[in-house]
Amino acid sequence: MVLDSVYWSEAKIRKGDQISINIASLNPAIDQIINTANSISGQGGESGYFVSEKGFIFLPRVGNLMVDGMTYAQLTDTLQTLFSEYTKSPIVSVRLVNFQIIVLGEVGRQGVLRFANPNIDIYHAIGMAGGLTDFGKGSRVLLIRQTDSSRIVHRINLSDPNIIGSNVYQLQSGDLIYVEANSAKRTQTSVTWQFMPIITGGLTFITTFMLLITRF
Repeated sequence: MVLDSVYWSEAKIRKGDQISINIASLNPAIDQIINTANSISGQGGESGYFVSEKGFIFLPRVGNLMVDGMTYAQLTDTLQTLFSEYTKSPIVSVRLVNFQIIVLGEVGRQGVLRFANPNIDIYHAIGMAGGLTDFGKGSRVLLIRQTDSSRIVHRINLSDPNIIGSNVYQLQSGDLIYVEANSAKRTQTSVTWQFMPIITGGLTFITTFMLLITRF
């Protein structure tokens, strides 16, 4: 059994996405109009059409087009049909420009991860972030996901096989992953804070003593 063929769903276009649309046809003039209209600068110097809060993109010759909820294959087919009215045999390519995930907590490299491919799973993202540190607790991972109206928090155990096939396995652009620390890290941190007054007091005494020595 191939897991991807069973559990993977094609990524859908969402509000706030930035989409690169390119056309190649027998009409260079039309191609130039469409391709140069990718006017909004994106990551890595790329550009694309911005999906509005109402789910539309604005295309030359076409006008406003509702794309929210479409897959990339569906949008490609739709554009090929629409552009066929203006040029012969158009070849259209569509891809997401601004797909990014934030990974924080006990991972090797915290920060923003950007991907050219929107089909990313949670294990892939954590691996790209350097994996769990020695203090990372795989059974206590938070996935914070923004919807149209709210943020949803999912608590995840990475060793749970049921993750594959759940709605948290495949990530969405804008997801935030937070890996909590295990008890060893929390204990270490607690001990450090308990001794912090002693440490700072000792440093203050040493500094004062050195100042007194330099005066004599």
